[in-house]
Amino acid sequence: MKYGVSFIDAAQAKVNLNREIADFDQEKLAENGRKIWNQALGKIAVEGESESDKNVFYTSLYRTYERPVNISEGGRYFSAFDGKVHSDEGKPFFTDDWIWDSYRAHHPLRVLLDPAAESDILNSFVRMSEQMDKPWLPTFPEITGDSRRMNSNHGVATLLDAYRKGIRGFDIQKAYLAAKGAITEKT
Repeated sequence: MKYGVSFIDAAQAKVNLNREIADFDQEKLAENGRKIWNQALGKIAVEGESESDKNVFYTSLYRTYERPVNISEGGRYFSAFDGKVHSDEGKPFFTDDWIWDSYRAHHPLRVLLDPAAESDILNSFVRMSEQMDKPWLPTFPEITGDSRRMNSNHGVATLLDAYRKGIRGFDIQKAYLAAKGAITEKT
């Protein structure tokens, strides 16, 4: 059975299905999936004698690509931060980032392996802050919006770390104001 998924509407789900699985050839689909994963996981070559250690490393590296999730669909995305469909303006919109446990590992690693993607992710954080009632950096950006279940704000450390390492694909002034509000006003 093949099916399409969209956060926007049923028509977009059909477009997504046709784009992602045009001919529904399971062999081609599996081959393409392997190619994509091998390209991502092949950015780091591990040497050593222990296959077990290599398996642990590559499994962990795989998990760094689990989050956050790009929810742009055909140049648009549904934001649970304001309940509206937006144009992504040519930059993918990422959410569902379990940042409380990824800001120390996933994000700094992505700065090294894929700075363009990290830039898009941080740009998404700034857009989220603009879409919420108060312009605060999200605490725990999920597909359903900002889950305020963590203390402090790990996005602040993520933005600062990336900026200090040369990532500039987000508006630093807006990011600063959203971070400041998240730390000084958000409870």
